[in-house]
Amino acid sequence: MRLFLISLLLAFVFCLPQLAEQMDFPLPARGLLAIPATGLSYMLVFFHEIGHTVCAWLFGMPAFPQFDFTHGGGLSRYYDRSYILLAVIWLLMAALAVRLYRAWHYRWLIVLGIGFALHLLLTFTRLHSVFISFMGHGTEVLVGAFCMLRAFWNTTEKSHGAAERWLNMVFGIFALLSNMILTAGLVLSDISRAAYAMQKGGHLLGDLDSIARAVHVPVQAVAGFLFLVALGVLAAAVYLGRLYTPHPAEDI
Repeated sequence: MRLFLISLLLAFVFCLPQLAEQMDFPLPARGLLAIPATGLSYMLVFFHEIGHTVCAWLFGMPAFPQFDFTHGGGLSRYYDRSYILLAVIWLLMAALAVRLYRAWHYRWLIVLGIGFALHLLLTFTRLHSVFISFMGHGTEVLVGAFCMLRAFWNTTEKSHGAAERWLNMVFGIFALLSNMILTAGLVLSDISRAAYAMQKGGHLLGDLDSIARAVHVPVQAVAGFLFLVALGVLAAAVYLGRLYTPHPAEDI
């Protein structure tokens, strides 16, 4: 547990520049802390845009991620839906279903069937755009949990393995805390909502604003939902990580 607690403290320290900007308070050594914080943030941007891009391709929409050096952060370029690409995705699902059936993996076959039904529902409604928008932050959260679990379960005693554990744990917690700080600000602060709404040199162009407009709810509701998701995933990662750690007594 020592690995988690120390990493939690380090991740929180690296989140302080974001928290100081959100809450508008002076932060000593802000310039120094901004160096690791910026590096970790751009790693998050990478996974954020990958999440948008992969989900867009799944719905037959070619997309390509890139960093936004004009306004900061990143963006993904989307193109019109290709029904040929969509047909290829469905054929791959059908091939996987046949393989699962032949291998008698009926539970996974049921899961695939549910996934296919949800895919159809999202594809032919505007909900696919909501899903694509959400999965930027959603991917950050999932990658954060993956890194935490990798740190918990990698109990190798080699020096490079130890360093990898620390890096995975710190980045995983940072990803989840960063999303929680962002969403808490959107729920609680008018100033944070105004600043978020003006990103990318426009108005209401952020993912959470786009989702709020699409489903006709306040951005606070979307942000609150993402906060609860991040908090729940953090708690689940800690629980599962400790529960299934191969050698719980071996902690760095």
